[in-house]
Amino acid sequence: ADNAKSNYELVRDNYQQGVVNITQLIDAQQAALNANLAYAISIYDYLQAYVQLEFAVGSYSKYATQEELDAFRDRFIQFASDN
Repeated sequence: ADNAKSNYELVRDNYQQGVVNITQLIDAQQAALNANLAYAISIYDYLQAYVQLEFAVGSYSKYATQEELDAFRDRFIQFASDN
């Protein structure tokens, strides 16, 4: 997303100077918007998976103590290494 934004800014500056045409500007803008959308969707997907995991194990980390969080992490690592 950052690279697409930087590219758009470069193309926009070049458009203002008359170096590139409107089609290239719109393409760069569309690429930046798509990259930002993909970034937002990836964050949403991560949070959704995290909440589903907490629901599946019947524990919500927001209400857990640090010791409970550490114990869960250790159990999860053990489970992942066994499978």
